[in-house]
Amino acid sequence: MSQKMLKCSYCNSDLKLTRGFTGADYNCKKGEGSCYDYELSLDCTNPKCGISNIIGYTKGIGDFSEVVGKYRCYR
Repeated sequence: MSQKMLKCSYCNSDLKLTRGFTGADYNCKKGEGSCYDYELSLDCTNPKCGISNIIGYTKGIGDFSEVVGKYRCYR
C-alpha cells in the first residue's frame, strides 16, 4: 500500500512536517511570553521550490497554538 503525502500547491512535490526552534512566540495566538517557541511547518521537498507553510507553534507534547492571522497560509 502506497503512502499518500500532502502536495505543494506550487510545484506538486511532497510536503514534509518540520519542527524547529525560533523563539518567536509573539507570532502565535497565545502571544508573547507564552513559550510556544517551536515552529511547525509543512515544507516542500523540492529544493528548487523551497516553499514553507507555517501552521503553528508548540512548546511541548500536546501543546499547540495557531499562527497569528496575518502570517496564516491556510483557511
